[in-house]
Amino acid sequence: MQTANPKPTPWTMIETLDPAASPTVVSSGDSTREFTSTHRVLERAINNAQLGTYVTADDLYRHIIAVRDRSEPIDWPIRKDKHHCIFRALPVLGPNEQVHGVRFWLGPADLEPPEPRRATGVVWDLASRMVRLTPDCTRMAGISDAIFVPEVPLATFWRYASRFDDHEAVFNLLYRPKEHARLQTMGTVRHADNREMLWQATIRTRHDSHTIGAWGLLEDLTSDTSRPPTATLEQQGLREYLRSAGTYLGVVHIPDGTIVHWLSDPPPWFDCTRSPDELFPPEDHARLTTAVAPDEGVVRVLNPDSGYTPTKIVLSPYRGCRNNRLAIGQFFRVDDNRGPRPRQGCTGVHHGRRAHTKPSLDVDPNVREQPPAEHDTPGPPSAGHERLHTLAEVPRILRVSRTTVFELLASGALPSIRIGSRRFVTDSQIDDYLSSLKRQQ
Repeated sequence: MQTANPKPTPWTMIETLDPAASPTVVSSGDSTREFTSTHRVLERAINNAQLGTYVTADDLYRHIIAVRDRSEPIDWPIRKDKHHCIFRALPVLGPNEQVHGVRFWLGPADLEPPEPRRATGVVWDLASRMVRLTPDCTRMAGISDAIFVPEVPLATFWRYASRFDDHEAVFNLLYRPKEHARLQTMGTVRHADNREMLWQATIRTRHDSHTIGAWGLLEDLTSDTSRPPTATLEQQGLREYLRSAGTYLGVVHIPDGTIVHWLSDPPPWFDCTRSPDELFPPEDHARLTTAVAPDEGVVRVLNPDSGYTPTKIVLSPYRGCRNNRLAIGQFFRVDDNRGPRPRQGCTGVHHGRRAHTKPSLDVDPNVREQPPAEHDTPGPPSAGHERLHTLAEVPRILRVSRTTVFELLASGALPSIRIGSRRFVTDSQIDDYLSSLKRQQ
């Protein structure tokens, strides 16, 4: 009777993202480990290698720290009687050529270890609001070095992921960093050859001479047994609806006036390669940082021709966020006369507590009169200027009670779309409902 071949010893990843914190194990092979004690894992590796007390976890740990500090790999032979083993440790570098992780393998000296999984380090720089990358980051996604860029805005970085559900947790960590805060999360990334990959991201905040922001470690944990989660039918439907309608939606981080995530394709007249702080002129940027959703107004946006395109922003509250730090923004070109359509009975989004005050994003005549860049991209079709109305606005538009609106939604008489946990009704859906009422008369 033949026994099955033992499963080969995998590489184990140790994050070294913060020198003020003890390194921890975050993966082994294609299995995730959530900030597991390094000494405990090293002791288990020693037992599996049948080295007994000949070598200790402290011995191996010292080599791991040496790899971290010197940014050089180590091959350390271990001999116990006739039992020859080798301890191998490899650094994983970030964009600053410093070590974000160390992976190790301990096994028989005559056995070739498996190919290490692809991994790389990234840095979040809070001052510039940019994510700094290594060429390995884009190589992991099958992207050519010829189009590699060393840093991208956070909203652009998210576009590598075809499915990611922890945006809010990451926003809270990156924009409100606490000492020694950490996070581990998973996401699905589409390779250039269209296959789906399962990536793990491990993040620790930093506030020291190297970085004010956070360091991250990205790992490709895709395997034959793992099935990366794909976008849900609702997520795919929303993206296709927004794309076909030419509607542009983004999540705006109000305190610093930056776009942190695109719910749709970015507007084609935005230069999405620049730092978020450069996207708006200083005076327009300052107005955006004092906005309180619901709000709307016109700002100038840097376009790919290095000119400014007047753009109307309509902000809706993001209900799940405390202190109104995040808002959902809709973006419309001002120079296109097919912009959002005013409605009888609707005075815009200035309601509630802002009803009697001048909104911080109120239209600036100087901005409104400024022409777009000479070679700017043409605007989207008229369907692309639909407004998304919150359920608080719909009763005022239709001049019915809130209860009636919910009854119409429940019966399907009034269609709607969902973005995350929130529901909106578009201009065309309201028009369709009003048309159906006229036909019934």
